Amino acid sequence: MGETRIELRHLLEDLRDAYPWSEEEIVVTELIANALDSRASVLAFTVDVAAQTFALADNGRGMTAKGLKGYHDIAATTKTRGRGIGFAGVGAKLALLSADHVVTETRHGAYHRATRWKLENPRRAPWSYVPPRGLVAGPNGTAVVIALKERASPLLKASFVERTVQEHFQALLIPQMNEILKIVYPQGVTISVNGRTLTPPETGELADRKPLWVRAPGIRGLAGYGFVGRVAAPLPDALAGIAVSAYGKTIKRGWEWLGISLRNPGLVTGLVEVPQLVELLNTSKSDFLKDSRNLPRYYRLRKGIQTAVEPVLKELGELAVSAAPRERGAGDLGRRFERVLDNLLPEFPELSPLLGRRLAGRPGAVAVRGEQGDAFGERVPLELGAPPADPEGPPEVTGKPEPPPDGPEDPSASAPRSRRPTMKVAFADDAGREELARLEEDTLIVNRAHPAFQRAHDTGEGDYHLALCLAWVLAGYLPPEKPSRQFIGRFLARWGDER
Repeated sequence: MGETRIELRHLLEDLRDAYPWSEEEIVVTELIANALDSRASVLAFTVDVAAQTFALADNGRGMTAKGLKGYHDIAATTKTRGRGIGFAGVGAKLALLSADHVVTETRHGAYHRATRWKLENPRRAPWSYVPPRGLVAGPNGTAVVIALKERASPLLKASFVERTVQEHFQALLIPQMNEILKIVYPQGVTISVNGRTLTPPETGELADRKPLWVRAPGIRGLAGYGFVGRVAAPLPDALAGIAVSAYGKTIKRGWEWLGISLRNPGLVTGLVEVPQLVELLNTSKSDFLKDSRNLPRYYRLRKGIQTAVEPVLKELGELAVSAAPRERGAGDLGRRFERVLDNLLPEFPELSPLLGRRLAGRPGAVAVRGEQGDAFGERVPLELGAPPADPEGPPEVTGKPEPPPDGPEDPSASAPRSRRPTMKVAFADDAGREELARLEEDTLIVNRAHPAFQRAHDTGEGDYHLALCLAWVLAGYLPPEKPSRQFIGRFLARWGDER
């Protein structure tokens, strides 16, 4: 019998609160993520209302004796970044908060054991070995059965489980994504709930469905694949906008994260899988790391997605008209912003890639590797701009590129080590937005319909308002250890010196 004696409930509650979703959503998504990390290709959920249990069985590698003991260590919630999307058994651990008990059965070759675990009080979570119940059918795999205290728990509703899987793992359910995802999951992935194999969420008839091939600066070959489509009726929030996924896990959805404005944002949906983004996931897998070390790579990949999406949206007639630049004095204002930023960047280097500064050094190694050890980002499946043979599916990903005659390609070799940041100013009438401004590439888009803009314009303080807008937008990209107020104050002080 094992036991952990620390402030367990508080530890679990703090962990739960680090995620932007409900406790039940976290349990479902983390159980799936850990099953996928164990190389499972079949995941079967079982919801039994009568028995008041929720279960997931997979055919992954299973756990060894050492792994099973470590699985019950609530404090062990770390993972190796860039290697999978699971997070040290968090799904089963968080389930302890609402479960009467949790039974885990695992099989790894000849090793076949089961345990019973419960949160007895805020400080005690004892577990013990129990006889296996035959929950794992194959030679390897793991099954987790959660006996719930409350009959009203969403985990006892098959429809809730289905929606959660469809929302968080949409890429795994779309056949056209198989060519990309097979480098991570070579046998494919099938997910079922009470014996019914899940399919993609219903979006209505996708008119003008267009494929996307993502290439990114500094990455050879194809960085990602996806699609964009338009529907006749407004989509629910969970499906509107383009989603980006890594290893099949949806990370973000919408349009603002791409800095793109649409004419009818609620009528356009899409998905793009970019495996290398797995290296940049934050703990909850709801966003990407944007510290000074990871921001350059994030913006290279984000730029690749933008470059792939914008011409398709333009072809569909959905790309909003670009904001008009300031008619008078815009060039001088932009140059003044450049001088201010040039003085601030040594103190706030995190903003360098955001503002277009090229940094020396090659991109880091890619995380995704196929069975032969060849990296996905190094493959060359087709020439840039060439359409695939099948417009409804991704191009075949085969082979490894030959190095150029003069040695390996270095994206930074022909570029200067640095250049001055550039900044342009443009305007948009975004009456529906509460934000003062937003940043799109190297352009500050100021919300001309915002009441603060109107007041500044009427009182002759328009330039100061624009400076405040830029400082406010950039402050949102700084890490927590650099307070926004400090940056805004220093930016405005430099701006005052410029005047």
